[in-house]
Amino acid sequence: MTIATVDSSGRPSARVVLLKEFSKEKGFVFFTNYEGRKAQEIANNNNVALVFYWADIHKQIRIEGKATKVPLTESEDYFKSRSKASQAGSAASPQSKIVESREWLWKRNEEFLEKDSIPMPNWGGYSVDPDWIEFWQGQSNRLHDRVVFSKRGFEEDSAFIKTLSDGWQKARLAP
Repeated sequence: MTIATVDSSGRPSARVVLLKEFSKEKGFVFFTNYEGRKAQEIANNNNVALVFYWADIHKQIRIEGKATKVPLTESEDYFKSRSKASQAGSAASPQSKIVESREWLWKRNEEFLEKDSIPMPNWGGYSVDPDWIEFWQGQSNRLHDRVVFSKRGFEEDSAFIKTLSDGWQKARLAP
């Protein structure tokens, strides 16, 4: 999935991350280095946007919500379940920091691979609790189908907004 964050000046930044889990209780869960740019931006402003896009079937899901760290035990459990190569890569990389060279990264990675066990770096998960979910279905005539579910309401009042039993509202948007 693509995640978008904003920096302290309000400039957006987007990158692809691996959606590791989704549930009604946990939201959308991904893992990253807590010292990297996206984590620093989330610490400053935890409003994020997620996008899933499937070009072949002309579908997109767009989510907005707040990101919060998952419990440390959950991050530790997931880190330990990863392959040694993935653990080494996470530990070797000072994510988003300027490094000397690609060779320097490979050398650090090899040093971690030589260890019996790899300690978890300042790394872990985030859960995005959605308050806006938009389903988009592309159409060849450009009259795309857009259906939105919102916990925060809509900027305009309309008789076409349906209130659902769980606090969400549903509406159809023009393309």
